Amino acid sequence: MKDDLEILDWIHNLGYCDIEQAFIKFGEKSIKLLLTKELLLINTSLSKFRLVYLAPSAVNMINNKLRPVKNIGLSKVNHNILMNELIVKLEDIYNINFITERKFRNSLPKGGFAVCEHIPDGIININGKSIAVELELSSKGSLRRKSIVDFYLSNIDYDEVWYFYKTTAIRNEIYKISYRMKFINLIDLKNFNINC
Repeated sequence: MKDDLEILDWIHNLGYCDIEQAFIKFGEKSIKLLLTKELLLINTSLSKFRLVYLAPSAVNMINNKLRPVKNIGLSKVNHNILMNELIVKLEDIYNINFITERKFRNSLPKGGFAVCEHIPDGIININGKSIAVELELSSKGSLRRKSIVDFYLSNIDYDEVWYFYKTTAIRNEIYKISYRMKFINLIDLKNFNINC
């Protein structure tokens, strides 16, 4: 039962994940058992993915205040699936817990997001360093990109920012405004064997 709760909590913190990601992280047998117990549900409406998320009864079983996932929109699915893959790799490499954007956003006091200028895609802590993680799959306007970099420049909550980028063009876009900032690291997703 403890293992079931750990799996359910991990998936709920993500919101959802592709079933193959859950198989890799926890084993096919464990995930299929939770599907049989009807604690996990599958959304197959997005043809490319088989997304698993918690059934309402499972949300009540875990000590997690995040709201259940109700609607899974196509617009963010690709980003979230790649982010989930990155989370699994970072957790395995560094033996750390990853704070998802969803979990961090939920931890803010009511109205806290209005006060917060930017929320990273995730946060990790390695050797006492707080590291903001950003996954960049597409180009952003230069003003938006600059405002995010300025946010990190003025924010003492993060010791480093790791930008994982999809293409050289995106890397160059980030580098252009951050090349003097030693706390910003640009990392090619291909180095982590993540195919976009």
